[in-house]
Amino acid sequence: MSSEIARFNMIEQQIRPWNVLRTEVLETLADVPREAFVPAHLQGLAYSDTDIPLNAAGAVMMSPKVEAKLVHDLELAGSEKVLEIGTGSGYSTALLARHANQVVSVEIDAELAAAAVKRLADLGVDNAKVIHGDGALPETTAGHGPFDAIVLSGSVGEVPEQLLHLLKPNGRLLCICGDEPIMQATLCTPSNAQQSRRVLWDMNAPRLQGFADSPAFVF
Repeated sequence: MSSEIARFNMIEQQIRPWNVLRTEVLETLADVPREAFVPAHLQGLAYSDTDIPLNAAGAVMMSPKVEAKLVHDLELAGSEKVLEIGTGSGYSTALLARHANQVVSVEIDAELAAAAVKRLADLGVDNAKVIHGDGALPETTAGHGPFDAIVLSGSVGEVPEQLLHLLKPNGRLLCICGDEPIMQATLCTPSNAQQSRRVLWDMNAPRLQGFADSPAFVF
């Protein structure tokens, strides 16, 4: 099966059923070669509905529908500066770059960061910058903000309040938070002294490193 057919099948069988329907996002998914971001020995899984391991430390490339849904629900117009936490393979970074003016992506693993830089350069993605560092620390990216949107490419125990200060007044943060068996994609839109949080959908996702976990319930 050719990559083009596999990409088409991914969109029709995995992405559309998840209500990713905006034409521009679907066109991006059809154009960006997901196989270019998958480890060589796992090429056969490039378009499968599964997480793909990236290293022995537990980093993964999230399933296509989750990556697509995060980009879709961020509702980028093309003029935004976006912060991504968790570069991973760089695939989500490439998707975001198609819909933003600039993407700053942070990866805690040095080898993954370097590999993502090369993949993005090879594909001619010139509006994305990958930083090696701990994305849970606001100081890692404070000098690159403020941001119109922040997206976490992986799950966290709870909404990372420390990152909300990196947003512009009308910015938004999208993350998958909570614990198994049910995590929730949550959109945070701080505005002045008020803050709105909206749960968009349920989906478990691999944990990002560096973030505090959910507080344990105490009897």
